[in-house]
Amino acid sequence: MRKAFQITCLFAGFTFIFCIAQCKKDSGYVNIILYNKPLSEIQSHIQGKWKLHYTMGGFCGTCKSDRELYNEYYEFLPNDRIRYTFQDTLLADAIINWLRYKPNGYSDSISVMEFYDKRFSPNYFEPDRIVNDTLILVSPDRFTADAISYYLTKSN
Repeated sequence: MRKAFQITCLFAGFTFIFCIAQCKKDSGYVNIILYNKPLSEIQSHIQGKWKLHYTMGGFCGTCKSDRELYNEYYEFLPNDRIRYTFQDTLLADAIINWLRYKPNGYSDSISVMEFYDKRFSPNYFEPDRIVNDTLILVSPDRFTADAISYYLTKSN
């Protein structure tokens, strides 16, 4: 009798652990590839304020540059406006000019944003994808060795 009770408890314990392990929680995150989407869909997904955490790539290809200390934000507003702040200083408040760019060897073209900051320097970004809560912007020459990826998360 005692042995049967222990086996029943053991079986119930394993069943409980198995059921808990199978539970899936909805994170609420969106995972979406953006570069091949229509412009209106890209704009709706990136709208809002995003904090830059780090960049990856460039000349060395895999170099990671931490940007946390610089307090950088990109804010994508309605009507194709962008605001870029660096250490609480507004460096760009501009209209985005959306370009179509066709990388070598690819049949589809991609959307690339172009805007000029307050120093009249051009900035180019391709909205690549959103993975979990991270927006990944890529320099439009992403198919070369010097491409840089920018990793941002949504800010409140």
